Amino acid sequence: MDCSDLSRVGRGSEKIARIGTLVNIDHHISNSMFSEFSYVDPRASSTGELIYRLISRMGCSVTRDIATNLYAAILTDTGGFHYGTTGRETLIAAGNLVGWGADPQEISENIYENNPLAKIRLLSKALDTLTFDLDGRFGYMVVWQKDMQAVGAVPEHTEGFVDLPRSISGVEVSALFSEQHNGPFKVSFRSKGEVNVERVARAFDGGGHRNASACRIQGDFETVYSRVLDVIRDGI
Repeated sequence: MDCSDLSRVGRGSEKIARIGTLVNIDHHISNSMFSEFSYVDPRASSTGELIYRLISRMGCSVTRDIATNLYAAILTDTGGFHYGTTGRETLIAAGNLVGWGADPQEISENIYENNPLAKIRLLSKALDTLTFDLDGRFGYMVVWQKDMQAVGAVPEHTEGFVDLPRSISGVEVSALFSEQHNGPFKVSFRSKGEVNVERVARAFDGGGHRNASACRIQGDFETVYSRVLDVIRDGI
């Protein structure tokens, strides 16, 4: 679920490929339809919404735990219900999940208001790198390994950082360049409106959605940034 290609599973991909029957449930536009059975809808807000559809159509009973997890899946993949994929069906699904026991306040607090101190300290360092290009239409930040080590942060602590430059007036595309330990830069993208950052990520063998995507690129920061900027420049 929520996987556009089997290669993205990582080390377990070969083992999974040997399974007789695979069912693929996903909402990424870049899905490679790698399984025998696929339920893929790029128009859906989230895989959580797709699971909700299946449960509803099958007439399955929904416990509070199921409702909570599906609501959380929809909430996070819609950026708190403000991404363009948030539609009427999305909000109906969320409302029904609340009716089945999901608590919006409890879920939101656990996800968005439960940050470890190391994450906030890392954010402070990342904000010091905030830079703009393309006449202010492109904003980005960089997370360096040395800064992560200095504050005791882990890669998961960068969740949500990429959204901050996009929130600035005039910025159409934002990016977060995360230096990986002995590996490529992970680059996350966000965009407003019709700017397609899935195309940007796909240029580097990544993927995602029109307004949210990611990829990994080998090289030093200057080289990686130059390559990314060239693709973004062509798209906005």
